Amino acid sequence: MNFDPKTSHRFAVVMWHGYLRPAWPLWLVLAVCIGLAFGGTPVRLDLRYDRLAVAAGQWWRLFTGNYVHLGWTHVLLDAAGLVLLWLLCGDRLGGWRWILATIAGSWAIGLGLWWAWPQTVWYVGISGVAHTYWAAGALLLIVARRWEGGALLVFLGGKLAWEQARGAGLPSSVALMHEPVLVTAHLIGAIAGVVVGMGFILFDYYRGQRGASPRPL
Repeated sequence: MNFDPKTSHRFAVVMWHGYLRPAWPLWLVLAVCIGLAFGGTPVRLDLRYDRLAVAAGQWWRLFTGNYVHLGWTHVLLDAAGLVLLWLLCGDRLGGWRWILATIAGSWAIGLGLWWAWPQTVWYVGISGVAHTYWAAGALLLIVARRWEGGALLVFLGGKLAWEQARGAGLPSSVALMHEPVLVTAHLIGAIAGVVVGMGFILFDYYRGQRGASPRPL
């Protein structure tokens, strides 16, 4: 089998422009999570959501707690989930929409835990924000008349119902991490995703209305 440099170059160009470059928001979030993971326990303790530290004035922990993890198993498990969600709905929730969903989900989880769940002492992980992507992406796919949107929404609803009823994460997640899963963060993240998704849908609708041609009298 002969090596064809031109074919390889075309393949690389297609991969870069068609798949890798458009996924820059995903790479950005993954880079932050993986980069912080190299800091180990000291970085995790300095940035995790910690109720006592927040009460002492370290308000940034409401946001940064979403980007530190318990260890490499935790961060790689969450990273795999983000990649899967991007493959499913990145074409509808890509670009700056992914970034806006990231920011909205992160603050919603931190503030939600602070105001509504005072019993939560500490929290780490981006799985809650992943549920923001999940819910928002599903709604955008439904509006686009893609069958994946309905499937994602049904699966999300079933997962949240199971977690809230059991008060624990999926057995596979617990077995891999050997730590309890804060399912409250998943619920808050999903609620934030519904709000974010509806905001994007309304934005698209009104932008389409302004751009539509006027009807003849």
